[in-house]
Amino acid sequence: MRIWKLQIPTRVAVALALTVVGTAHAGATVLTTAAASAPVQIVTVDPRVPHPTGTPCIVQLIDNQPFSGEDEYQTDNHFTYMPPPACKPPWSKVVLQVEITSSRHTVVDDIGISLEGVPLFHQAAPRYDAPTRWHAERDLTDYSALLTAPHIGSYWTTVAEDTRDPDGFTSAFTGTARLLFYPQTAGAPTQDVPDAVFALDGATPLALPHNIVRAYLDVDNAQSWWYFCVPDADVARHPALFDVFAPGNRLKNSIFPHEQECPGGSFREIAVDVDGTPAGIAPVFPLLPADPSINYFHNALNMPTPTPQMLNIVPYRVDLSPFAGQLDAAGPHLVSVPGVLLVYLDRKRSTVSGGVTFNTLAGAQAAPTFASAFTDRDQALCGKITTRQSRQFEIRGFVNSSLGRVDSAVRQSSAFENVQSFDIRGPIEPGPTAVDKLYQQTLSLRSTTTRASRWAIGGTLLGADVEHVSYPLTYRYHMATNAREADGWYIALRNGTVTATQGRVESADHYRPGRRHYTTRMVDYFAGTRTHAYDSWGALLRGPSRDSNWRSVAVHRFTDNFGSCYTAAVGALNGAVWATSQGIGCPDERNSVRWFAHPDGSPDSLGWWH
Repeated sequence: MRIWKLQIPTRVAVALALTVVGTAHAGATVLTTAAASAPVQIVTVDPRVPHPTGTPCIVQLIDNQPFSGEDEYQTDNHFTYMPPPACKPPWSKVVLQVEITSSRHTVVDDIGISLEGVPLFHQAAPRYDAPTRWHAERDLTDYSALLTAPHIGSYWTTVAEDTRDPDGFTSAFTGTARLLFYPQTAGAPTQDVPDAVFALDGATPLALPHNIVRAYLDVDNAQSWWYFCVPDADVARHPALFDVFAPGNRLKNSIFPHEQECPGGSFREIAVDVDGTPAGIAPVFPLLPADPSINYFHNALNMPTPTPQMLNIVPYRVDLSPFAGQLDAAGPHLVSVPGVLLVYLDRKRSTVSGGVTFNTLAGAQAAPTFASAFTDRDQALCGKITTRQSRQFEIRGFVNSSLGRVDSAVRQSSAFENVQSFDIRGPIEPGPTAVDKLYQQTLSLRSTTTRASRWAIGGTLLGADVEHVSYPLTYRYHMATNAREADGWYIALRNGTVTATQGRVESADHYRPGRRHYTTRMVDYFAGTRTHAYDSWGALLRGPSRDSNWRSVAVHRFTDNFGSCYTAAVGALNGAVWATSQGIGCPDERNSVRWFAHPDGSPDSLGWWH
């Protein structure tokens, strides 16, 4: 068996490789059996949220409630939240626990839970064929201000119109969600959390407090498909790039199938404006979809080990503190993207003045460059598209607080490169005679962002944070088919392969005067490949030599300089979990994470450090 490579911690990789290529253990869980009598637990490497010692107060949000309503393609069900009477705020930690169960073939695009419009949980639901269940957790301590009062919440699912299942199946999810409130103890004091939390829809101006001294924006930055897109100019010159066999999320549910590729180029970023002025940039995480091509590669990568963030999308935090003074000005203010605005207030003043003093992001629009080279002859299109973007900016601002003038500065640099290669053979429109067609697309994507934030009063530094994220992705998509036109398209797949290696790497260095640096590093990696061989009628071939070849490895690792260490890995082969590991590479081969750490890579406000 050919062994494929993945850049993960060496000891974890060796342990898994020896197990995955060996003989399956007797307890291997196969997730492809639709007739299973009970939902199968999805195996993930995601860490649980660490918590302090002691007994928490539990508030049940929903208990085994169906997410689907009368309109199963977009649902919005409600619940009433009441703060826990036995655990008064402030709390040392607040944890959300979610259990989701799917009872049949699922085609839902995403699942979410929100409170008063503030997203508490969001996932891009995979499309499992068998009954399954999974668990997810979120640290919501920074949202404590929202949780001190009663609110109406909602839990929902959505399915895009063009991704509905052609066989008529709809989503069938039930969910349980609870909040755990941990009271303060000597070892886990209450955390210094944002004073107010606001839900933003990106279109409605909000009336905000006038004493904001620091501001942050949590945004969902995980999006799929965009990295496959090609520039409009290349689409116009080479129509073969729009092909029914290209990767894409549109179902081909008629005799006239949709094209699959998408225009607009393969660069994305989330640009944040405050009152029309550029205020920050969030990189976009290349979320890997469950179905690279819905009709032809169903569940190619996510079973039985989901890709990074598939079951729990962690928000990216944008530092808007240089704009605190502008947000303090009279009148409503508009932040241009949906998200959650977190603000710290001056508790000794009801009104604070200030403004932005320096902004190199203003007027500097994104300017990705596209370079392409193709040869197009004899019904064969081969070539490459390279997309690059690099930018740096700095924003400074101030507020006149009760402690004096507080100056904030954010410096950010980013680099993006996506190299896509194509090999497309065969006519764009097959005739009555069957023809062979090939669609092959590979890409290598690199996206890195480094942000340095600091705030000070005069020459006295109050805090400094340096955060770095990297989103590497390599992808190979190969589809060989036999096709002809007969009242539409007749398609018989001959063979196909999809291979992906993805990482989410985050590191941070936080400094507060009088305390040592707090440094963290999180690595979330996935590598998977799936190959299908078909007969002349498009049926999947089975047997020792032609069976579907389906394997993956998922690894998660977190460390900090306060002694936290977490590693977990899962190896799978042909739909069965063959190997799992916990703690390899940590002291005493055991996971141990401090109660205040964020091993999932979620934003860290250092509220525990005061």
